[in-house]
Amino acid sequence: MEQKVLMVTIGSNNKTEDECLPYATDGSVANRLQYGPEAKSLLKRRREVLAPILNESLHRDGKPLHESLYNTGLVEGPDFGGKAQAGCYLPAVLRFDGRFYRALGNAQRLSLAKQQSRGELLIVSTLYGLLTAAEPIQRYNLDIDEVDTLGQPWTKDGLLTEVLCAYIKYQRITCVLDLTATTRFRQLIDWNRVRRAVDKLLHCHGRQIAGDASLLALGDLARKLLSEWSPEELESLHAGQELHLPSEVVVFSTEAESPAGWATEVDRRQLTHGQQLNEWRKAIRKMLQHRFPKYFVEGMSLFQLLQKIPRGIEMPDSVRRSITRIRQDRNDAECRDQDPDDREWERVTEAYDLVTNWYKGHGRPRP
Repeated sequence: MEQKVLMVTIGSNNKTEDECLPYATDGSVANRLQYGPEAKSLLKRRREVLAPILNESLHRDGKPLHESLYNTGLVEGPDFGGKAQAGCYLPAVLRFDGRFYRALGNAQRLSLAKQQSRGELLIVSTLYGLLTAAEPIQRYNLDIDEVDTLGQPWTKDGLLTEVLCAYIKYQRITCVLDLTATTRFRQLIDWNRVRRAVDKLLHCHGRQIAGDASLLALGDLARKLLSEWSPEELESLHAGQELHLPSEVVVFSTEAESPAGWATEVDRRQLTHGQQLNEWRKAIRKMLQHRFPKYFVEGMSLFQLLQKIPRGIEMPDSVRRSITRIRQDRNDAECRDQDPDDREWERVTEAYDLVTNWYKGHGRPRP
């Protein structure tokens, strides 16, 4: 029997806003579960997560979360089992625009959105629970820590695991690849139970990078498997197998934890959003400093360094433009405790991803 592969990954904070399509039920998780009991439970739980955003009882930094740029247009539409018709929709794989999805590439994203891909992708979402790649969703902003304050609805009653196992059964999945990358999201699912529901379950880990920073490599992995591998090669996947990607080495494992000696995830839950962005700014500056040491002076800010580096000198214009879009008044360490808005978060994460990808692929000094 030909192996039917399902990849499970997570959504992203960065989201596309350019297009607005009407809702279509075809391809949604609920539709593929034939609106059975698991589907009804999923839609009900989605409404429970959405409710405190709409009624402004869920806050971030003293302000109702509904006032967040990405949440102002949210409605209880058919994606939540509701009747509101004013929602603005886009297939999940096109709506999410973080590092995994950029590495996945436009061709594969469109193929998944049109349900024409040789493999399947399920997305773990803080607002929606589980999504198919083609499922239409609204633009939103909701952190997993904010969902935790609601009693972590996605682990309650083992719902997310129940839905995933039902999906495996209904879609006759034979192999599941865990590309969730982060412990916080991976722990939303009981993988031991999933293992009993499928012929083969493999977790994917990076040798050099762990946590959300590995999503770039995992997106590249997904693209490679979907576009380049034959059904026979997919069927041959096994624990202990390593794949060498342009930016990372990825290993397939039966264990959810990283292999000994490989990169392990750092718990960043104690960092504020501002502190996290400051860490990424410092990482960008460190990569530029390493690549262009002769332009660096101790104490120089990221933007001062960027101005010293001549245009066109082994750095794509897209990378330079992305760095210049970061707010300059947030470059100093003393700004780390000031929480950013959605646009600033998006700009810094975009710059971090672009610089990291360029640096790993082309930016390192030659020996």
